[in-house]
Amino acid sequence: MEAIREYRYISDVAEHIASFVAMKRAAGYPYNGSALILKKFDRMLADDFPGQAMITKEACDEWISRSRVLHPNTLIRRVTPVRQLCKYLAATGVKAYIIPRNIPVKSMKYQPHVFTYEELSAFFAEVDKGERSPYAPFDHIIAPCLLRMIYCCGLRNSESRNLALSDVDLQTGKVVIRESKGWKRRIVYLSDDMLEQCRLYDLEIRKVCPERTMFFPSVRGGIMGMGGPGKLFHKYWDGLPQANNVAGNKPRVHDFRHSYAVHILNKWFKEGANLSAMYPYLSEYLGHAHYQDTDYYMHLVDDFYPELERRMNAVNENILPGIPKTDTR
Repeated sequence: MEAIREYRYISDVAEHIASFVAMKRAAGYPYNGSALILKKFDRMLADDFPGQAMITKEACDEWISRSRVLHPNTLIRRVTPVRQLCKYLAATGVKAYIIPRNIPVKSMKYQPHVFTYEELSAFFAEVDKGERSPYAPFDHIIAPCLLRMIYCCGLRNSESRNLALSDVDLQTGKVVIRESKGWKRRIVYLSDDMLEQCRLYDLEIRKVCPERTMFFPSVRGGIMGMGGPGKLFHKYWDGLPQANNVAGNKPRVHDFRHSYAVHILNKWFKEGANLSAMYPYLSEYLGHAHYQDTDYYMHLVDDFYPELERRMNAVNENILPGIPKTDTR
């Protein structure tokens, strides 16, 4: 389980920021990413707005202005913790400017890339050819196992990099996901192939990082950085011919999770499985709090509709009366 990251706030509203972060964590949220954003906001306040014991419109405008070059969705993620902080302050009687909900503009809907089996085969073949780099000496050992686990288990990036050594049972294949969205704990089991991959990986990584505490360690043996899985993905994906043939949004490592869910649904549907019975298992396996979150993947299944139409045609033949032919001459 990832340790709580404590930051020291230094602005004139530092005490309020620390209190807000503590409140969020008491409610059960990890809040590490948002706490880091607030740390950066705190530094801006200390440097550019010294002596101000309240968060003003000018400070919020400056924070937004510095982030304008970012993707709209990234900008929203930088603004939201600040807006929540100011709403918290106002609710506790501390005067603060609250950024309006329409600032920044509405987020852009991201259409995930569902990898084909041919793309996956080409990608992992490239990953397996990785060589040791003096700048990232563990990458060639970690990447084949980490990236496969994200796809094969439908993990979120944070879930993969936060796996402690004790969370992965290499005897039974049991993997404990202790920290996820909202700290929803769950257990997944590795397939036989994935378990064997993990065992071979563990033998190799122990040789070069015997003191590691995390299953997929940083160079120092601790927690891999937030962007670690994404960097590994792009290191091997971006140079492939298949990467140039993708239309729309640039694929991300998180799209492996989407692809896993879509491929599972496709498989079940083609096998004639009872989706109503299987759906709760998929939802729990993915760590979704609500079934509606799993419903999202249904519209991504390209093969779902042709197969549905084929089945419905057979049903229609039995329940709809035939239309007699008429002579239109």
